[in-house]
Amino acid sequence: MAKAKTTFFHCPGNSMKHVAFVLSCPGEKEVNAKDDQGKPSPRPAAGTTGNNLDTLIGFLAEKRPEKFEAVSRYEYRICNSSKRAHWKEKTGDSQPDCAEIADAENLARLGIELKGAKYAILFGERARCVWALLPNKPAKVVVVSHVKINHPGGKGLNAIKEDLKGKEIISAEGDKKREAENTKKRLAVLAKRILDELEKQPEREKGK
Repeated sequence: MAKAKTTFFHCPGNSMKHVAFVLSCPGEKEVNAKDDQGKPSPRPAAGTTGNNLDTLIGFLAEKRPEKFEAVSRYEYRICNSSKRAHWKEKTGDSQPDCAEIADAENLARLGIELKGAKYAILFGERARCVWALLPNKPAKVVVVSHVKINHPGGKGLNAIKEDLKGKEIISAEGDKKREAENTKKRLAVLAKRILDELEKQPEREKGK
């Protein structure tokens, strides 16, 4: 069987393909992504979300290197609750609606993309929604799903208001250096939330 190709909505992963990150949907950055030579190279998580995902993986790998052995997001499986691209200039919105997510063809597509995954980390409301509707979930998969597992894009991440020490993260709009520091603080919190959810399932992780 030929290896699945990376598309603007799905990356089959490499060394860490048993870990699946489920996001919301692709957007303009994903559809129009280019490689280092400037040639079209559509891929999921190509913009800010992807950069944040790499930073997040770094935090996860630091704390649980036996579970997160690679630090590049494209070593992992990346899926979306919908494969349809959304961005305001083209579609008038930035997220799929419930009907789009619940479409039988969409659910079948995601079921195929997730086949063989041992871990599924669900980022945001749409990912949790599609998982709940998925008729053919991967067998024996460890699911990391919680209302506080925010989407790693700007809007979802900015909903995190306190750092790991419980100190308020004060917006620094216009100050790129401070905003970058704030983003790292929020991603550190998100990483801890993911790891905390994993720790709640020790019996399902045993032996993996």
